[in-house]
This record gives sequence, structure tokens and C-alpha cells, in this order.
Amino acid sequence: MINLCSTNHFSEGYVTTKDNFKIYYKKLKPENPIKNIVIIPGFGATATQFLGLQHFFYENGFSSIILELRGHGFSEGTKGYVNKYDDYLEDISCILNEVTEKNIPTWICGHSNGGLATTYFGIKNQNKYEGLILISPWYSLTKPLNFLENLLVNLGNFMFPKLSAPMGDRGGLASGCTSNPVWQKILDSDKQIHKYATARANYEVNKTQKFVIENIVEIENKKILMIHCKNDPVTDYQTSVRNFSLLTKINNDDKQFIALEKNIHHPFLELENDNLFNKILNFIKK
Repeated sequence: MINLCSTNHFSEGYVTTKDNFKIYYKKLKPENPIKNIVIIPGFGATATQFLGLQHFFYENGFSSIILELRGHGFSEGTKGYVNKYDDYLEDISCILNEVTEKNIPTWICGHSNGGLATTYFGIKNQNKYEGLILISPWYSLTKPLNFLENLLVNLGNFMFPKLSAPMGDRGGLASGCTSNPVWQKILDSDKQIHKYATARANYEVNKTQKFVIENIVEIENKKILMIHCKNDPVTDYQTSVRNFSLLTKINNDDKQFIALEKNIHHPFLELENDNLFNKILNFIKK
């Protein structure tokens, strides 16, 4: 693994969106990159959780950028809140326009809510990328909101949009994200990670999930790698399987689904992930 303190290939900073939010990013660029990889963490997560994946891409010749969506990490915005889901698309577009290397293909890699944002962006901006990598995408929850919770989300969206509720076993518990005890301690102690979702964020996510499920066939001609743990306690594995089946009805030569056995949500934080990294690399290079 490279030493970030001793390389001039590392940069970090902010881009400013059209609606005047500062979006933070970390970038690693080798001498002659062959592709851009833009990495989007999940809801409440930060760039820190994806440094291992970023280093792997760098070491294999890719220019990799991790962005923190508004309201996440060092980016501006209220934690756990987004006014409308399309605001996330503006964050991604800003990074693609200002930080990626020009004249080489771009792949977008999203985890959990980042996977939902990546899919949504992919449907709406098909000319801006070569392929998508979707890890544990948040197309639906393994444990859906009950009637009362949905009622509170809908009422809160109009009356108290920034009202927050803990995510608990829907993503707030480190034990559901990884079985790695070191990373569990990091996730539990990192003050930059927020474990609350506002009523407006939940409402916007629900709306976007419905749009994605109804329109995912729009990207059936794109290169897509989807990865999901069979017993993911946070995002629903079966919904990913169904969505992927819609994408492969016509052509599945440029698509792959990797089903993982572990009961976790964040496979990149496991002790043994070299095999998964290599599978991602082989798919991109294929």
C-alpha cells in the first residue's frame, strides 16, 4: 500500500456545486491512468472506509476519486439530510466535470446509498460513464419501515423535514456492516460517520428507489457489475437480484452479479477482500 504522505499522486480538496455546496474528495492518480474510477460511499459513510479500494485501483493504473456527498464527511450540508435526491446527482456531476482525468473512460462505483445514487445517475446520464459497479445497493431495506415509521417519514417530510431518527440495524450498527473487529471499532468511534437519517432523506430515498426499479432497464446496454451479500442485514439482496435480472433480459455479456456468502453489508472492510478486489479489476479490464 502506498504512503500518502510521500507521493505527489495524491490530492484532496473541494469542488463547488451550482447550488453552492462544497463537496470534498480524495484523489489518487498514477502517471498514465487508463480509466477514472469515481467511488461514492453509502449513507452516513465517509471516504475513510474506501481507502483500501482506492489504493488497489491506483496500484493497478486507475485514477480513483472518492467523493463525500453533501451532508457527509467533510462536505457541506446537514448530516443525514438532502433536500431532493437530485442534489446528489449535482455532486457527482461536479466531480466528473472538474476532478476526473479527461479523454479516458470513467466508471462509477457506489456502495449502499452510493449504489442507489450511482444507478440513478447512470439512468439519467448515460453518456457520462463507461460502466457501473454497484455494491450492496440500497434499492430496498432488508427490514422495511413499518406502517408507523412510514407515516412519520411522510408527515415529517412536510412538517419537520430535518427531524432525525437513528438507523439502528438498518445501517447504524457496525456489526451489520462488517465482521472485522478493527473496523467495527473504527465505525463506532468515527465522529464523522452519522447514524441518523432525516425524514426528508428517507422520503427522497423512497421516491428514488421506485424510480430506479421502474427505469433500470434504461441502462441495459451499459457495463454493470453488481455485488451483494446474500444475507445482508441492511440492504435487500433479493431486490438486487430482481433488478439485475431486468438488466440481463436482452444482453448479459457485459454484466456480472457476484453473490457473497457473508452476513455483512460492507464487503470492503473484511479481512479477506483481495479476491473480491481482483474480481472487480478483471471485470473492468474485460
